[in-house]
Amino acid sequence: MGIWYRVTDAIDCALTDAIHSGKSTREANAFARTVRPHKTYYTIVTHRSPRGGTYELIHEHIASPQFTGPPMFGHKSAAGLWLTEGPVYSERPPGLQTIREETEANQKQVGPQIKGHLSDYS
Repeated sequence: MGIWYRVTDAIDCALTDAIHSGKSTREANAFARTVRPHKTYYTIVTHRSPRGGTYELIHEHIASPQFTGPPMFGHKSAAGLWLTEGPVYSERPPGLQTIREETEANQKQVGPQIKGHLSDYS
């Protein structure tokens, strides 16, 4: 059983949820036919805030060309990306931040971090 069972179960749940939430394979295959190498595509993902509530962030995905076959998004095909992460947009949705922008904004609010070795401060 172990970890592979949990990984397989998580993938199965994600694909089942994708199919039942209206993200059909027909739409995924139509998207896969329009993907161009080196182009950035965007998905919107809902995150939970540690302070409570939820907010939406943009995930950026870059289509990498393959020597043979269609472009891939890391280890996912274009259709796989559509099925697991929802609708994929070729233009950046306005008014939302990327994960990188959110992280940079949070670091500015926290302030500078201690640099150097801890023994320098004792």
